[in-house]
Amino acid sequence: MCQCRQHFPRRYRLLTPADFKWVFAKPRKNNKKVLVAYSRVNEKNNPRLGMAFSKKAVRKSVERSRLKRICRESFRLHCFGDKGVDIILLARPGLELTSNQQLKLILNSIWRSLSVNEKDSN
Repeated sequence: MCQCRQHFPRRYRLLTPADFKWVFAKPRKNNKKVLVAYSRVNEKNNPRLGMAFSKKAVRKSVERSRLKRICRESFRLHCFGDKGVDIILLARPGLELTSNQQLKLILNSIWRSLSVNEKDSN
């Protein structure tokens, strides 16, 4: 997915409640102050992203949309290659106060730790 794609196709998304339940069953957790990432290796040859940004965590819909857009873009630009990993991002209260640059740093940290964890599990 590290090619210069300008879209986020369905195969790179967690779409159904069953997909989310599967990740939550045996997740690998990466906890940041305002963002939690749950991940689990899948049998598919592509990474998939799911996001749960509740109204309780991020009040304004404009902010939720901004944060999701940045998360999708960061995920799209990060090179997971053909590794099959499902990732769910959960927002915590206070996430809307982070700037775009801070959020990108947090996400890069999460992507790096996921890459390291994948190498350790193999």
